[in-house]
Amino acid sequence: MRKDGSAKLNKLKNILIKLITVLYGVICVPITFGLLFYVGIITITNLFETNILLTIGFSMFSIAAIISLWLFAFKKIKMWVQLIIFIIVAIYFYGSLQFPVVQKGIDVNMCMDMGVCAEGIKFSDGIMTEEYCEENNYIWNDEKKYCDMRSKD
Repeated sequence: MRKDGSAKLNKLKNILIKLITVLYGVICVPITFGLLFYVGIITITNLFETNILLTIGFSMFSIAAIISLWLFAFKKIKMWVQLIIFIIVAIYFYGSLQFPVVQKGIDVNMCMDMGVCAEGIKFSDGIMTEEYCEENNYIWNDEKKYCDMRSKD
């Protein structure tokens, strides 16, 4: 009778482990695509106008972070390796604070996607400044130093 109970418990444990693995995979796939998109945008926007070694270094660091996320799902690894991977991923997500070049890429991307342009972004006909923003009848946020190009005055 005890063997039946422990067999059911082991079966339930195996199902739970498989379910957690599937859920982790379902969560990792969108994160992976998001990170790959992020890496692509950063690389494309910065490759030709900034330090190429820094851009390539951040791209390699990004790939390491993506691989690290997948290692958690499908590899049994030691606790100290998990800690190192966690630190790599944490640094990656706060990379814009570590690498000003990355923050510039994010600003350019946000400007193209959302129309919220930070001060200093280059356009074909000028550089984003308070004067440029007001000259084109957009709303300038003096506190955060950005121009809201989605709406006019």
